[in-house]
Amino acid sequence: MMANTDMPTASTSPLLAGGEPRTPSSLNYSSIDADNKSQGGGGGGLRKSEASTSIRYDEKSEAVSEVSSEGSHPYGPPKTTVFQTFVHLLKGYIGPGCLSLPWAVSQVGVVIGSLAIAIMSFWSSYNCWTIVKIKRHIEKINARNEAMNNPNDSESKSEVSSIASSALTYPEVGEWAYGETFQKFVSAMICTQQLAICTVFFSFIGENIYAVCELVPEVVPGLFLSHVGVMTTALPFIMGLSFIPDLDALTPVMVAGTVLLFSAFGVLGYVIGLLWGERPMEPLEVEWKSAPLALCAILYSYEGICLILPIESAMKEPKKFKKTFLGAMACVALILAGVANICVIAFGEVTNGSVTAFLLEKYQDDKATLVFLMIANTAVSLSVLFTYPIQLFPVIELVGPKAMAWWYGRGNEPFDEEHDLS
Repeated sequence: MMANTDMPTASTSPLLAGGEPRTPSSLNYSSIDADNKSQGGGGGGLRKSEASTSIRYDEKSEAVSEVSSEGSHPYGPPKTTVFQTFVHLLKGYIGPGCLSLPWAVSQVGVVIGSLAIAIMSFWSSYNCWTIVKIKRHIEKINARNEAMNNPNDSESKSEVSSIASSALTYPEVGEWAYGETFQKFVSAMICTQQLAICTVFFSFIGENIYAVCELVPEVVPGLFLSHVGVMTTALPFIMGLSFIPDLDALTPVMVAGTVLLFSAFGVLGYVIGLLWGERPMEPLEVEWKSAPLALCAILYSYEGICLILPIESAMKEPKKFKKTFLGAMACVALILAGVANICVIAFGEVTNGSVTAFLLEKYQDDKATLVFLMIANTAVSLSVLFTYPIQLFPVIELVGPKAMAWWYGRGNEPFDEEHDLS
């Protein structure tokens, strides 16, 4: 029997140290099938759709996906459309980091700042798309290996589909490339980064809502007149949003966050129009001592880099992901550069890490302008609140299955005070 010349081997793949391509250890598809059979397709675990399934590999887009006769994925939650994917990408990238860009650009100047934003955009997008291609390469190898090992087995065909359309995570891609130790390292880094971003979001909401309430103490509850009080009030909403189970269900929340964000930009644009005649005419001086920190702020503004694989895996038509991704990244770069440069041109040097907080302080004596700034600041804060769950999603995706495996591995015992969840 002649070997398939199209099939990648250890010698041709730069990611393999040798031997057969390995499937991440956490993806035990045979156990999933066994569980489904033992449960008779009933509740608990993953359940196949009764619709017939087939595997598709798109050579042009390098996307491997499973398509059922009903047009939906037979495993897991509902898949997202192109529009939903675009919204998740756009809002996942534009958050509090966008509001720090005017400060960053005011430190290095409009020209250097714009160039830095463009370079960071290309660098971030290129790296993210490379990871997507590696994920699809793994899916392609797994699908071909399974098809060659079981060419006439109908059971294996559905298993091939399962592997080909698997929602590989960043740690699983890392394990395939460099082993289990690297998988643990990637898991730790992603959880650390995303939890840090969520912490910044939480603090941002508290600080900005408190800044607004502090200006009108006579009309807000006393609880809102402290940073801790605002954060305590916001916590139940954050917890509730974090329980949204999948990206498809999260779409309305992300749409609301996007509408709030662009509403804030619109109000800010109106304020800029009112104050355009007062803009400073002298050029900004580059603060070279602050340049490294300014560049870090620009890099931080691309805060959605760990969302790419979860969003791509959740897409109903993954072959359309590349165009959707590139379009979203182009819009993100234009929005970030536009907000930063227009604010710097209109207001001069920005001395606060949040442009809305800077404007509230600068125009606190101008009552007419202050009302619009308070509206913009509140809208931005609510937008960040609605973005919180998608930033937490990669952590839940990694920690959730392990927590569930640990919980049910104890024999499905009901929780009582004798069990220590720590």
